[in-house]
Amino acid sequence: MHYGAEVAGPVFKEIADRLYTTYVKNSKNSGDELVKNDSSLINFSGNKDDITYVMSRVGLKYKENVGLADDWINSNGNSKLLSITSKKINKQIMPLLKGMNIKDAVYLCESIGLKTKISGKGKVNVQSIEDGAKISFGQTINLFLN
Repeated sequence: MHYGAEVAGPVFKEIADRLYTTYVKNSKNSGDELVKNDSSLINFSGNKDDITYVMSRVGLKYKENVGLADDWINSNGNSKLLSITSKKINKQIMPLLKGMNIKDAVYLCESIGLKTKISGKGKVNVQSIEDGAKISFGQTINLFLN
């Protein structure tokens, strides 16, 4: 009878030792060469206070194009150039929820009188009622997350 630790353990140890001696131990890098600029796109929608708080804590600079009374925003760009725009909410028209985390999406839906059903984890990827469609109080929306 063989167990994973008896068979795979020695193989993993040999690979890990070889990688360590090749890339870490013999490396003459001070670490500065390993730092790369982050060019990944940022696309979040949600509560203005929450998003701006997180951005200030992680050191992201942003250009604000929203009014002081706006509660919901969209943020788009990358780590060097990030723009925040207002997300206007009308209680009779379905807003775009794509990019929102589940907490904000459910809060927003319930505040305009919708019932929510959720599938998945992460941010909203698909919504069953298209943005811009007329909605009625008590209607159910399915949110699919990724």
